[in-house]
Amino acid sequence: NAWFLILLDAIFSIVFLLELIVKLCLHGWREQYCGEDAMLNLFDTSIVMIDFIQFVMLLAMKDSPFGETGNFASLFRVARLLRLSRILRLLRSRVFRDLIAMVAGLGGGMISLAWSLVLFVMFVFVVSLIFRE
Repeated sequence: NAWFLILLDAIFSIVFLLELIVKLCLHGWREQYCGEDAMLNLFDTSIVMIDFIQFVMLLAMKDSPFGETGNFASLFRVARLLRLSRILRLLRSRVFRDLIAMVAGLGGGMISLAWSLVLFVMFVFVVSLIFRE
């Protein structure tokens, strides 16, 4: 079962590394790291490189006394979770503008709803005090 997970990890590492190489070939170094999305591209590159280093270390330290549960693994696994945040880049596209506007309106409406709930609770409290007497 462990070999399947290592194989799956290798496949994902290679796919993300190939994606990075293709982006570098298409856009070039200057556009990739000095262009409009430079910070996001640097973030993507760092996550891919950390994942690749973690995979190489996993293979290299397989026979070490630490085994596959070395102290380095937990740090890199947390960094790999950050890869999921790459999905947030999709929200900047034109397709999702209406969705973002709806979510922003929902957030603004929550503040009004919270204050109306506070007012309602105060009203119920005052009425209950009056009828208690």
